[in-house]
Amino acid sequence: MDIVLEIDKYCVRVGVVGEVTPVVVPVKYEWVGEV
Repeated sequence: MDIVLEIDKYCVRVGVVGEVTPVVVPVKYEWVGEV
């Protein structure tokens, strides 16, 4: 059960465990608003 989100030209693969690609790390921070 993986959620694939298309942001700009980046393919974000978020697993149930919370595995996120390093390229999406900065983008996830923007969502949360915390660094």
